[in-house]
Amino acid sequence: MKSPLWLAILFVNPAAWCQQVEPSERPVDHFQVEGASRLAALAKLGALTNTTLLVEIDRLQFMQMPVFVTDSHSTVGALIRRIIGKQGLYTIRNEGALLIIAGAKVRNRVLDLPLGHFTFKGSAISSLHPLLAYSIRVATGCRVQGYGWAGPAMDLNIPAIDLSHATFEKVVARVAEAPEASMWIVEPESSSTGCIDDPASHWQVGLYGFGRLAGCQSPFRASVGPSFVAPFLPEHSFPGDCRMSLSPTGSDISPPHQ
Repeated sequence: MKSPLWLAILFVNPAAWCQQVEPSERPVDHFQVEGASRLAALAKLGALTNTTLLVEIDRLQFMQMPVFVTDSHSTVGALIRRIIGKQGLYTIRNEGALLIIAGAKVRNRVLDLPLGHFTFKGSAISSLHPLLAYSIRVATGCRVQGYGWAGPAMDLNIPAIDLSHATFEKVVARVAEAPEASMWIVEPESSSTGCIDDPASHWQVGLYGFGRLAGCQSPFRASVGPSFVAPFLPEHSFPGDCRMSLSPTGSDISPPHQ
C-alpha cells in the first residue's frame, strides 16, 4: 500500500516575478504536499520561490503537524494560509524582501529586543549567527566574555549590515536581501525579563536544498540550531530522484524527474 506521506513540488520559472513584487505575492504555478509537517511545507515553498521566511512560532506542536495541500496558479501568501489552515492563529507581513509569519498570541521578546547599533561585514550565517546571539545576551544583561562558531561555513553572500537601532527582525530582513534565501524559525521564549543565556537554542536557520548527508530526507542542505523541521523518512522523500547539482557555492539543487 502506498504511503500518503510524500511531498512533491513542481518548480516555477524565477522570471515569473521581479524585485518589485512583494514576497507574499510571488506566483506559484503548482504546489503539492501530502503528509509533510507545516514547517517542512513552508520550507519547500520558500525554496520554490527563493523567499526568505521568518516563522515566529506560537505553538511548535501545531507547526509540526502534517498537512495536505494541492493548489495551482496561486501565490506564496495564499499557500501559506492554506498550509497553516486555521485563520487568526498567524499573520503574514512583508518586511522588504523578508516574509514574516507571526503567531498571533505568543510573542518571543527576542524578536523586538533593542540591540542598539549592530554592524556585520561578513557574508555567512556562520559569522552572523554567533554575533546575533552574543548581541542578544548583552542586551538582556548577561555576563559575556566572547563568542565563536563551531561547524561548517554557511555562506549566503549576506550584504553588509549597519543598523543604528537593530532588532532581530531588522537583522533578518537585511539577510533576506542576500541572493540566496534562507528560513528562520523562532520558538517562544518564556522569560519576560533578565538574561537570555543561550538565545540561539530558540531558533533554527536553514539553507534551502537537500544536504549531502541527509539526501532527500531534509528540506535544508545545512542548518544550525534546534531541528524544528523534522527530516523526512527515506521512503517518504520526494518522488523520483532528488539529486543535487551543486554550484561552486553549493546553492543549487536539481528538481525531481517528471
